[in-house]
Amino acid sequence: MNKKIIGVICAVEAEKEAFFKRYKSYANVKIYDLTFYLFNIKNIDVIMVKCGTGKINATRATQVLIDKFNIDIIINYGTAGGLEKSISYGDVIIAKSCVQFDADCSVLGVPKGKFDEDDELYIKTDDKVLEYVKNKLDFLNYNVKYENIATFDQFIIDKAFNENIYNEFGAVCADMESVAIAITAKRCKIPFVIIRVITNILEDKDPINSYERLKHEMSEKCIDVFEQLI
Repeated sequence: MNKKIIGVICAVEAEKEAFFKRYKSYANVKIYDLTFYLFNIKNIDVIMVKCGTGKINATRATQVLIDKFNIDIIINYGTAGGLEKSISYGDVIIAKSCVQFDADCSVLGVPKGKFDEDDELYIKTDDKVLEYVKNKLDFLNYNVKYENIATFDQFIIDKAFNENIYNEFGAVCADMESVAIAITAKRCKIPFVIIRVITNILEDKDPINSYERLKHEMSEKCIDVFEQLI
């Protein structure tokens, strides 16, 4: 990535552990209650933070990362649940856009997914960044898809509810952080890449068990994708 300073965000401990399993941090900086870990990977400066679960935590960590470390791009990685029947365990989803499913001011005449009429419904990944990612991942032997991702602050296990998200917004998977990171980065004019690997699927009989069983393996798969990009 041409010697840029890369900001990396994950949400939970399993995702952080996967990063530390691959790379060694040489220092860390504590800001408020957030710890930012410094790495040099392939002669590129990388600042990594575990933000915690949910949109508020993700927004806060993203803003501090941008304000304090002069980063050039954000890469956010983690796991997600499938919302569409063709999405399978271990699929790699790169966000071409993110949508905030649980934003609902429709009683005020504002389209669902927005808080204000002037808000963007889909927060899009920059076209040049997406082209770069596609070129890099062409050589990765994983099932990579470029799709819309929905974000909302719930772990939903109801199949009909999840199908509705896909039908309404065209999002093939869901998480709890993507759109918050995307909105914050975009408003600060920082390009971003969102990587998700699927741990539980639409037809899952026990999605919570699938997530717990696969979260470490799929987090490590996220790092395979990250490594291909830098």
